[in-house]
Amino acid sequence: GSIPLAHRYGGHQFGIWADQLGDGRAHLIGIYMNRQGEKWELQLKGSGKTPYSQNGDGRALLRSSMREFLCSEAMYYLRIPTSRAASLVVSDDAVWRDQFYNGNVVKERGAVVLRVAKSWFRIGSLEILAHYGELDLLRMLLDFIIQECFPSVDVKEPNRYLDFLFSTVVSETAQLIALWVSVGFAHGVCNTDNFSLLSITIYYGPFDFMEAYNPDFVPNTSD
Repeated sequence: GSIPLAHRYGGHQFGIWADQLGDGRAHLIGIYMNRQGEKWELQLKGSGKTPYSQNGDGRALLRSSMREFLCSEAMYYLRIPTSRAASLVVSDDAVWRDQFYNGNVVKERGAVVLRVAKSWFRIGSLEILAHYGELDLLRMLLDFIIQECFPSVDVKEPNRYLDFLFSTVVSETAQLIALWVSVGFAHGVCNTDNFSLLSITIYYGPFDFMEAYNPDFVPNTSD
């Protein structure tokens, strides 16, 4: 009887506001509570169009889904805060993509990944509301996130939003990036729509590992 949901978020790309960006191909399907009483949000990626798909088809490729599955599990066992992949289902439906952005569109296999995280809210989830002046919704969302995920933040404190964003999110995101560096992980799309408010690694599109220092290293081939 549950109703699938899709996130609405925007973000800054290369320091420039890029407006509404997603979520164009992921659906929240429910919350799972484990034996320790921890809540995990279940999300399908590649499950079809959402109200925020714009011109996208809502599909995910098998090759990118496999990368996310393998890398998110590797990061978990490297003790890096991350979302996790619970399952990967391959589809026989054709998905058409221009892999190298050279006008050559080819047919590829699709897939759907079941991903889990304690929350899928991103910095861009707040930015989209602030950008359009939806301040009542912004306050409601901030209070919800604080109550659900950050019990150490006093919801009655007048400066709770500043405390949450700067004392918690900024600090813990810096710690996350330091952990990435410690294992040579290079995120390929460091935009605000891909940074979790819970400071976990949530986006495994372009990425790479740098085993030895290389000043010419680029983790995102489209750059």
